[in-house]
Amino acid sequence: MSVFAPATRGNLIPYIPLLAYVLFACFIAFAGFQGFRKVENLIEVEKLNDLGSIADMKVGQIVSWQDGHRRRAEAFSAGALLATEFERWLQEGKPLDGQEQKILRVLAGLQLTHGYATVSLLDRQGMVRISTGKIDALDGADLKLVLEAMNGRHPLFSDIRRIGHGDRAVSLSLAAPLIDANLENGPVVGAVLLQIDPHDFLYPLLQLWPSESLSAETLLTRQEGGDVVFLNELRHRKGAALSLRIPAATLNLPTAMAIRGETSALNGIDYRGVPVVAVMRRVPGTSWFMTSKVDRSELFAPINQLKEWAASLGLASAVLGGGFFFIWLRGIQARQKQLKAEHDAALEREMRVKHFKYLTRYANDMIIVANEEGQIVEANERAEQALGYSREELLHMRVVDLHDPFDRLAISGKFEKLKQEGAIRLEGVYQRKDGSAFPVEISARVIEVQDVKYIQGIIRDLTERKQLEEMRAKMEHAGRLTIAGEMASGMAHELSQPLTACNNYLDVCLRRMDENAWDHEKLRDTLKLAANQAERAGKIVRHLRGMVQKQGHDRALVDVNLLIRDVTSFLEDEIKRQGISLTMTLLPLPQVMACRIEIEQVLHNLCKNAIESMYSWPQRELRVSTRVLESGFVLVAVSDTGKGILPEEMAKLFNPFQTSKKDGLGLGLVICRNIVESHGGQIWMDTPRAFGAEFCFTLPIGVQHE
Repeated sequence: MSVFAPATRGNLIPYIPLLAYVLFACFIAFAGFQGFRKVENLIEVEKLNDLGSIADMKVGQIVSWQDGHRRRAEAFSAGALLATEFERWLQEGKPLDGQEQKILRVLAGLQLTHGYATVSLLDRQGMVRISTGKIDALDGADLKLVLEAMNGRHPLFSDIRRIGHGDRAVSLSLAAPLIDANLENGPVVGAVLLQIDPHDFLYPLLQLWPSESLSAETLLTRQEGGDVVFLNELRHRKGAALSLRIPAATLNLPTAMAIRGETSALNGIDYRGVPVVAVMRRVPGTSWFMTSKVDRSELFAPINQLKEWAASLGLASAVLGGGFFFIWLRGIQARQKQLKAEHDAALEREMRVKHFKYLTRYANDMIIVANEEGQIVEANERAEQALGYSREELLHMRVVDLHDPFDRLAISGKFEKLKQEGAIRLEGVYQRKDGSAFPVEISARVIEVQDVKYIQGIIRDLTERKQLEEMRAKMEHAGRLTIAGEMASGMAHELSQPLTACNNYLDVCLRRMDENAWDHEKLRDTLKLAANQAERAGKIVRHLRGMVQKQGHDRALVDVNLLIRDVTSFLEDEIKRQGISLTMTLLPLPQVMACRIEIEQVLHNLCKNAIESMYSWPQRELRVSTRVLESGFVLVAVSDTGKGILPEEMAKLFNPFQTSKKDGLGLGLVICRNIVESHGGQIWMDTPRAFGAEFCFTLPIGVQHE
């Protein structure tokens, strides 16, 4: 709701002073903004001039510093004394006498006077002969510099480069040829190499700023490939010399802008990602670029503070003036807003109540609300229909009265637990008014309405679900009986063998006992053989009885390979009768936690299906294989070379009552899937092939599943 809605429908005159006040405040704000903007422009121009002067001064100082070293090097080149002494020493075979020491003292004095890191004399081939430092041989860059200086007959500077590890492992070299001045256009007898440490003069020169500043600094950079390389130590980042590289294509980077030919940046972003004002210059005679910069926050700190003060003063004035006028308006509208708010709140509450009543009344589940003592205070229409009570009758009952008498004692304890935990979910048995009972699922929780606690229960009738579960169990039992019947016909032959053998062994024992002198040992051995055959027949009978049992079986650690051998031995007679070739590839497996009877049922069903699919097929080969998967499961695969599965039948393989057999129930694969999934595994048919089919299932290693 808009505060000014009444004014749009009535007289706008009371709002004219407010409108005038707002326009005046906007004018003052705009004028102040323009004024501050002009001041900022003046500061930017002045600061660019200052930075340009500093950059020009630094460039001039570097050029003068280089010229001084270059003139000193030219003096060495033109000086006859050092070149003559060095040439004589070389011609005499570089003797270890006072001559070498005399030259070394001259070099040491030169090093000390002018602050060189090392001073070295080299012969015409660029080999170090005399040096104030421990230099046995030059690296490639210095050797190239010395040879170019001797060939060009004039001093040459190298670029700043890194010569090792560490913050001070940075060097700048100056090579000058030694020319025999006694002869006109005298020959070059060698060269002097002066190594300069930038930390002694160049870096301090760059770091020195003419005025006090928290962020200003001077940067010396050059381009290497597609990067900008920082040559000097930085104020805000240690160890950056020749280590920090930033792509030259970076926008608004002043050092990259210098490479592109720009000389100033009002809105640059430096290597820290901080906005700066910068001026860039190129150092003549080098590949270096000089950048002088200062943070914009420092540059505009005074004007920003004035902005804050002005903004605070303007805001305070606007808030104070507008507040007084606003309070006056609010006084006019307060009563109307209050009345409208109360009306809207009442309307919203009414809509919520209607919505709640609609949901509860026409919900598919029973909804019952009771107080903390268990007395029913509300029930929806579904509860009335399901229980057979009227609403008035339900309001005179307790929740426990709805339960079956045999279920009430257990529910009383659950009621106390609900009060403690605030929510509970359980199953129980309700009793209708006519005395009939039905299973329910109860989801109850404690709710609070106007500081009064109630217990709300959502009750779902489980009759249909229980019936479906019972039907499913009966279907599975019927499937077991069918499979057991198939197994019984196959095991009849197996039973006849041990029983016949047992009968033969007992006949032998009786004949021997009729003899006058019978051998006790032979009689005992024959009886043992008869006992073994009887035990074998008993195992076959127990296995068949276990297959037809409806209830579940206990699980234990079993050997899957052993189960496969047992199942194939039961089917051995049928396999031979059908002329089927059996191939088993059973790799060593860890034991799995499983029900032996149920897994045998799965194996029997898969093998039986494979045998039946090859009845009228020329090529008959049954393959069973096992292996361990990396995921921690045992994999069992049963494949055949029969007629296979049609593509349109693939999606319905594991659906109930789907079968291709004339006398089949369509429950075998469904039961197999239920058994495997209850053990925590999966069962599937592998990719369709031209002939035959392959079914696979997995079982977890050493884990028991419910």
